[in-house]
Parts: sequence; structure tokens; C-alpha cells
Amino acid sequence: MKKTIIVWGLLLFASSILTGCKNHGTEKMINGVQYFYTSKVTETELYELADALKIWGFEVTSEDEGKTVQLNKTGNTYEIRAVIKKGLEMDDEFCNMAKKIAKYVSHNVFDDAYIEFHLCDEHLETVRVLLMSDY
Repeated sequence: MKKTIIVWGLLLFASSILTGCKNHGTEKMINGVQYFYTSKVTETELYELADALKIWGFEVTSEDEGKTVQLNKTGNTYEIRAVIKKGLEMDDEFCNMAKKIAKYVSHNVFDDAYIEFHLCDEHLETVRVLLMSDY
């Protein structure tokens, strides 16, 4: 679990940058994490995601700069978009942890729905997509 916290602790918080950019949806602060959710998902789904991510150590601690996540849905596919530190999209250990989290969320939160995990830059622009077919 400590390893999970360290990995998630590497995620960046870019509130000032994100605030000035395009609309990412409705914003909620949950467990110190900046969450956005689009009109394609419900607030309840967002809170369920936040609860599941907290189990994996995804919350802001005093050592963190913060974290940003967006939940969206395209058709039947949920998109979990997380701002990450530049370069982590190429880190196999980090990507494997993200895949495990996505699988857990799919099974325990979204009734085995298909999930794409988007690793994003500070503008919530995708730098890498982890597809369920990869895990």
C-alpha cells in the first residue's frame, strides 16, 4: 500500500492552469483531490470513483502538491483522466498500477464497464491511453 501512495503521490495538481483552460466539467474537491465530471456521468458516479481511488491511496497528503482527475463517459466507455508528472506515461511500473486500479474500478464501481485510463498533462490533455484490452 505504501508503494501505491508513493506512485499516486507523483501526480501533479495544476489548479491554476486548469482553471484558465477549457471547461472540464463540474468541479468537486473530494479528499483534497480536484475532481471534474462531465454531463455524461453523475455526481454519484464521481463520488463512487473517488471512494474507490481512496482505497488505492489516492488522496492529498501534506507532502503532495495535489491531484486532478476527470471522469467522463463516451458511449458505454468510462474515461478516467488523471494529471500525471511528465514522463510517468513511459514508466511501466506506474502504468501497471494504473491498469490494476482501472480494473478494480471497472469491477467494483462501474459493473464491469469498459474503462479507458487517460494519463494527462497539466491541461488534462491525454498523453497516453491505457485501454482495457491492455489489462
